[in-house]
Amino acid sequence: MATETSTRRATRRAPASGEKNGTPLRELGRVFRIIPSRSVHGVRTTAKLEFGVRGPAGAVQLDVALHWYVGDLPAKSRDELPPQGIGLHVHRRTPADRPGFPISEHGCEWLDGVQCFPEHLSPVMASDLALDLRDRGDGPVWEELERIYAEHLG
Repeated sequence: MATETSTRRATRRAPASGEKNGTPLRELGRVFRIIPSRSVHGVRTTAKLEFGVRGPAGAVQLDVALHWYVGDLPAKSRDELPPQGIGLHVHRRTPADRPGFPISEHGCEWLDGVQCFPEHLSPVMASDLALDLRDRGDGPVWEELERIYAEHLG
């Protein structure tokens, strides 16, 4: 028997397809990923955080670099080595009304592998969101991603 809490949690986890049992979803789903630091062929990549909001019209994605590398322990304070917003993207299911709008060549992981119509937003916005994450936690970040979704895809 489903409880009210489990039902509420389930409705917040919207699949990226934008439909459930043929019914369009109105709820936005939140996605959080941690991508560990790696060393591939002598090249080290930083650990990253990905925040995303998905819904029927597409997704909004924020990438944040932590500047932590394989074998390193973060010895500096969060003020000396703040997280850095490295990308803020809108993934559309349908093309925007602009000529020359780029289309992804491969399936989009944010839209269940279908082709998407990406838009790259201001790097300054990504940096501001990373600093909000550091200073105020993830609440304001989720709110802003949902606002961006409503503005660009809503």
